[in-house]
Amino acid sequence: RGVRQDRRGRSCAKHTSIPRPVEVEPRPAFLHRAGMGKAVRIQGSGGPEVLSIEGYECRHAGPGEVRVTVAAAGLNRADCLQRRGFYPAPPGAPKDIPGLEFAGIVSDVGEGARWSVGDRVMGIVAGGAMATELVVHGRELIPVPANLE
Repeated sequence: RGVRQDRRGRSCAKHTSIPRPVEVEPRPAFLHRAGMGKAVRIQGSGGPEVLSIEGYECRHAGPGEVRVTVAAAGLNRADCLQRRGFYPAPPGAPKDIPGLEFAGIVSDVGEGARWSVGDRVMGIVAGGAMATELVVHGRELIPVPANLE
């Protein structure tokens, strides 16, 4: 397996920029489909061998919520402790998908949320950030500063 590279030939493992928003024609909410995504899943307590990448169903953004296509997620001590079985996920957070910090692009907006499809955002959640898509309340997001690529 080769190392994945971006269009400039840089290794994605070392390249940490967040993609710029693309021109996206907003679609009515009923056209946004919940779909299959991929996520890091914790299969039990233990070392890295208990981690796998699996599909999961990502739901629609509800009222006040935003679905984000994740471009980057952080790995921290809490994630490692959760994998080892010493840090349970808080109520309401996915018990088998780690990740507390994320950055990405808004892909779906629920009624009443102040964000738009294509906005670059980042945030902190109780869990589930190590996935290709996640749904959060719009109040939990902040814009990615314009001077960050």
